[in-house]
Amino acid sequence: MKISASGAGVKATYGNELCRTFKDLVALYSNYEIEVKVFPQGTFGGSQPAVLSLRNGEFHMFNQATNNFAVHAPSVNAFSIPYMFNSYEQAYRLVDGPFGDIIRKKASQESGVRLMGIHRGGWRGICRRGPERGAEPGPAPAPRG
Repeated sequence: MKISASGAGVKATYGNELCRTFKDLVALYSNYEIEVKVFPQGTFGGSQPAVLSLRNGEFHMFNQATNNFAVHAPSVNAFSIPYMFNSYEQAYRLVDGPFGDIIRKKASQESGVRLMGIHRGGWRGICRRGPERGAEPGPAPAPRG
């Protein structure tokens, strides 16, 4: 299994850490029978070519910023409207609920790739208030659809 991690060229990005953690968990839960190879940011030519590489089967998974993925799946722009939520909790409820399911399904149809989930790398641009200082974000939801 090949995974491309998006990012700005820094190995310690959230996306790279997410991929490394996924790699470790796949190895552990498959009793080390499944090998995951992580290709850091830009290996497949950046955000736009990455979607095409994914469609063509050159790799199996990648994490992508909403604004970059929206070129291929305009419906994800629903999560880019500034300050549309009053709080992180409100954003989580919407993304984890029926509306999030609709957007994931529509984005998969638009892009030709399966959108497994939306990670919480930062809601600060779309929320009026964040969690209390020092508070950790909620747990990531299980992948769906």
